[in-house]
Amino acid sequence: MTLEYNLLRPITMALFGFSEVAHNNDPHDNGFGEGGDVIAKLWSVAQPVADKQYEEAEIQFNRAFGNNAELHNNNVGILVALSHACIHSGLGRIQQAIATLNGIQSELRTADVHLQMAVHWRAGVLFRRIGALDESMSELLRAKEIARENDWQSDEAKLLVEVAYIYIETGDPVKALASYEDAAQRAMEMGDVRATDAIMINVGTAYTRLDRHTDAEELFEQLLSRKEPPLTSWRRISVLLNLAVVKKRLEKFSEAESIYAEVLDEKNKGSMEEDSIRALFGLADLASRNGDLPRSFELLEESRQIALRMSMMHSVSEIEGMQADVLWDMGRHTDALALLNTAFNNMQQSSFTRITLGLGVMLEEKLIASGELSEAYNVLKKCNALKDSIYAKESERAVELSRMRGLMETERESLRLREEDRRKLMNDVLPAHIADRLLSGEVRIAERLDEVAVLFADIVGFTSFAANRTPDDVVVQLEQFFQAIDEIVNTHRCEKIKTIGDAYMATNSTLPAKDSDGIVRLARCALDMTDLSRQPALSHLTLRIGMHAGPAVTGVMSGMRIAYDMWGDTVNIASRMEGTSDPGKIQVTQIIADALAPYKEFTVTERTIIDVRGKGHIQTYWIERA
Repeated sequence: MTLEYNLLRPITMALFGFSEVAHNNDPHDNGFGEGGDVIAKLWSVAQPVADKQYEEAEIQFNRAFGNNAELHNNNVGILVALSHACIHSGLGRIQQAIATLNGIQSELRTADVHLQMAVHWRAGVLFRRIGALDESMSELLRAKEIARENDWQSDEAKLLVEVAYIYIETGDPVKALASYEDAAQRAMEMGDVRATDAIMINVGTAYTRLDRHTDAEELFEQLLSRKEPPLTSWRRISVLLNLAVVKKRLEKFSEAESIYAEVLDEKNKGSMEEDSIRALFGLADLASRNGDLPRSFELLEESRQIALRMSMMHSVSEIEGMQADVLWDMGRHTDALALLNTAFNNMQQSSFTRITLGLGVMLEEKLIASGELSEAYNVLKKCNALKDSIYAKESERAVELSRMRGLMETERESLRLREEDRRKLMNDVLPAHIADRLLSGEVRIAERLDEVAVLFADIVGFTSFAANRTPDDVVVQLEQFFQAIDEIVNTHRCEKIKTIGDAYMATNSTLPAKDSDGIVRLARCALDMTDLSRQPALSHLTLRIGMHAGPAVTGVMSGMRIAYDMWGDTVNIASRMEGTSDPGKIQVTQIIADALAPYKEFTVTERTIIDVRGKGHIQTYWIERA
């Protein structure tokens, strides 16, 4: 079963949290026959995932697939695995989500290209959540490259946002802002308001990291005040959290506190626990600023427990750093240093360099304040080594990206050459306009031609001729003869339809448009064909030719072999004209004779009335050069 992009995209986008996609598609209108039942089940999972109702999604998943979700031998199975991973992720089971995606890596290579992008995308997000930022960047760049290669601009814009987030976490807000602005420009050009909203939130975050707090405040407040279309509930939470950070930076503490309280109130209405962590961070910071250090430590501990439950170990370390700061201010310097040292050491192998460096700077300062200069120097060396590694990894990533693009370019050139060969072959065996339609994706073509001239030519005595020659000699003789006829047909702007054994069928045109001199051109072809026997190399081959004109049906039938053909009474009569003609002669019907009569280059001679099988007695004519 091949999943089409226009079906895959709504399901994967719903699984990625786009609720408007989930509720604007009919899960039963998928055209998948027996496989459609699985698609409908997936929709029953995707819709609650889109609404962040993960418990409900898991109930639906277990009801639909039970414990036997091992359907990875096809695209639908991979989509089932992706759904399961999204549920695990939403319920905080990040490692299980990653394990689920790792289980389909071997099947992914032959999967639908949109599924490949979706799985790499989801893996990138999951790796980011556990702090494996190098792996996250690798997966996201693969997904972005697939989106770029297939001109999926909306997906590429969203992936630029994901990549920018990694730049933020690795301490490069300038690159992040450039990536965000690129994504925002693409989304606006496409008129995608929802995507633009998501990107602008991140632009505001980058502004904050670059100390452009007033710009960030203005941007977030504009988004919150907009009435049409309104922000989705979960996106509104994101804006509120970012605005609260900005308000703190601008020392508008009471406004920030009100915003954090509003976010925590939303938790009871189903907002994600990560939102609660950020709100608790903010309230703890405000409590510390107000001198209520025990309350600050309590709020931080509450957020740390949530992060532990969700396996967000980078967040755990970041919170412990904040707790150490509070302990220090409470005068518990030994406890603060111990906790800070643990958090810094735990982050040494993490890709969250922004957090690691922040902890390192804090630890260094407090060690100096405690007089432990040797330990402070060791921490400083570790931080400098980490900074050096950031630049080294950036260089390696640039080289890898260049290599990937080189491979993509090579593959694209190979595909282009194969497509050129395919197009050339199609044009060699089919009329040009029919080849173009088949190459554009049509599989069955049928047209009615109101008036078309048809010619049949047959080699006289070819059966006995072939009986006395080797197969190679027969093929060479036919090839030489039919190539000569092809040249004649092309010279007179006519069209070859096909060869059948030692017979050749041609027409004046395969286009529906009226062809005023079509009969004349095809008659000239017939005369030139009879002249071939005068050439020494072809003197042993003589043609018998017949022609008729009238309406016909042309087209291509789908099947294992593509073949263009022509059907109808006109074709049958033209064939009868050839069958009852004489060697070296061209026999035509009344309609052909009448069309040629005004032309002095032709001699039209009436033949005695003949009996044509299936048509009775017909008056026919010979045509010759004048």
